[in-house]
Amino acid sequence: MKRFLILGGTGFIGPHTVRYAVERGHEVTIFTRGRADTDLPDVERLVGDRNGDLAALDPPHASARTSRTPRSRAAPPSFAPV
Repeated sequence: MKRFLILGGTGFIGPHTVRYAVERGHEVTIFTRGRADTDLPDVERLVGDRNGDLAALDPPHASARTSRTPRSRAAPPSFAPV
């Protein structure tokens, strides 16, 4: 199993990519502006904007800014800005 961070994930191609990865047993997190309400079970959602609002990627703030559709995890993910 691998962990994926997908920028977007709720647009035209994103949901297909996310579902493909989840169906194969991978753990998927999407970073989205939160404008679309796409049904993506077993996906963690980080809400922000890659043009400035990156607080959701900061682990101390992640728990307050994320939502997850059923799939438990022992600790929130930590992603380092690239």
